[in-house]
Amino acid sequence: MLAEKNHLTSAYALQDSLVLHVPTAAILAELNNDPKLTARMIILLAKQNVRFMNDIESYALQSATQRIIGYFTNEIPDEAIKADELELELHVHKGVIASMLNITQSISPGF
Repeated sequence: MLAEKNHLTSAYALQDSLVLHVPTAAILAELNNDPKLTARMIILLAKQNVRFMNDIESYALQSATQRIIGYFTNEIPDEAIKADELELELHVHKGVIASMLNITQSISPGF
């Protein structure tokens, strides 16, 4: 949308979802009229870029085990660490997580 170029995309919903289409012109008009929205959009895009670069780095430089540990470490809420209650519930199928980490599901019997 912001690249001013059409592209194909697809997605799978992991839970009940609502798909909302907002015309590009409406978004651009709001960005022109609302500096706070523009700043938030820039921050969001920057965070996504950093996450993307970190993902590429981890695929290239880390083992599958390191990527799994990193994923779960990032998923643990700070409150759980402070309370010494390190329990994590998976809200998506392990295949989705494996795909995100660029590994196969059979990497570990415990995974």
